[in-house]
Amino acid sequence: MLYVIRMQRQVYLFLKNEDMSRSPAVKEYPLTPEEVTKLPVVVVDIPSELPEEKATAIKSSIFRFCKELEDLEDGFNALVNSESQVYSAKSAKQAGVMRKKYVALRGAKGSEGVRKKLKADALLEGKVIDGVFGKIRDAAQVREEQLREIEEYIEREQKRIEAELQMDRYRELEGYILEEDELHFKLRLMTEERWEEYFLEVRAAFQAHEEKVAKEKLAHDRMNEAAPYTLLIEDYNAINWAELKEKRFQEILQTAKDKWDTQEKERLDAQAKLDEQKAKAEEAERLQRELEERFRKRLSLLTGCTLGDKGAYYNGKLVVSNDNIKNLPEEEFAKFLFTHLEAYSKFQEEEKARKDAEMELIRKQEAEKAKLEAARHLEEQKKREEEQRIKAEEERLLALKNKEENSTDADLLLEYAKAWAELELPVCTTEKGQKIKESLAGMINRGVEWINSNAEKL
Repeated sequence: MLYVIRMQRQVYLFLKNEDMSRSPAVKEYPLTPEEVTKLPVVVVDIPSELPEEKATAIKSSIFRFCKELEDLEDGFNALVNSESQVYSAKSAKQAGVMRKKYVALRGAKGSEGVRKKLKADALLEGKVIDGVFGKIRDAAQVREEQLREIEEYIEREQKRIEAELQMDRYRELEGYILEEDELHFKLRLMTEERWEEYFLEVRAAFQAHEEKVAKEKLAHDRMNEAAPYTLLIEDYNAINWAELKEKRFQEILQTAKDKWDTQEKERLDAQAKLDEQKAKAEEAERLQRELEERFRKRLSLLTGCTLGDKGAYYNGKLVVSNDNIKNLPEEEFAKFLFTHLEAYSKFQEEEKARKDAEMELIRKQEAEKAKLEAARHLEEQKKREEEQRIKAEEERLLALKNKEENSTDADLLLEYAKAWAELELPVCTTEKGQKIKESLAGMINRGVEWINSNAEKL
């Protein structure tokens, strides 16, 4: 890679392996900008505006670092552009060592340290220049501000006077404003004649509005006061309530109130009569309800009685009339009720005894009848069982006869062996009897086996 420094339209080209620490190693080539861009170079521009002394110092300082970069280039290319592209622990270690060299090259002891050293004088020079010229600037600004105060005094005073005039006129007009418009914000610009004329116009409009509102309120209040008597005032909706004189209004209102009082008195009298009639009717209805309730209650106490046309009946006989049920005093009705309940209880006991006797007779009759019916059913059952037994025996004998006639000796022997095997032996409780039973069972089993095995030979 080539490193080029361009300075004041001259190009310095540093070639690999040349000793750049000595001036003969710096060769001047007449390269155009187009040619430089085509070369694999790193270009460092030093502007021509920089003083010659400063440019020379920078150029002489940078030569060493260009040489160091060039010296590191081969090792960097060999490590990065390896054909295998498979990095190992060795290549990683080499990369770390080389990276530290680049760090040292640009670090505080390298290019960065030289840069700060070259820039230190420039920074100090800049601070001195800023401080000196800052004093000049500050002194000039103080005088500028003092002169601006004088220069703008008349303009500020004019604005203050206009603002005060605007505020004074607005305050004077404020109580008469119905709705704000653009002129209310330009009062300071009016001449005295125009202001007085405008003020009178606004005040007149406000007073007309107030009079209109007052008349509307008066009409509204009077109409509300007279509203309860609307039907008693002639031409109520045609009256101009706002223009009406107060005396005339009171006369109309009083006339309506007198009519109202008369009608109200007549209504109240009529209502009182209606209320009295209603109270009497309600009292009569209440007494009637009480009478009916007492009738129903007394009737419910007459146990066993039913209500008829003339009164309460018991067993088809009239016990007490309706009139007595309703009107008998409580004490007399209580005595009558006691007598009735006593007779009712006696009758119920007699009736119960009679019914119990009838039920007992019926029960005995039903029991005798059931007994006879059971005996009849039992006789019929025995008769049916005997008939079935005789029929079964006849069928068995007939089958046996048919079987004997059609059976061979082998069949008869097998049938005998089957019956013999099904023979039930007696239950023996003694040891000797049990042995006899076991011996007999063995004989039967052996005989059955012998018949079964020899029957087919017949």
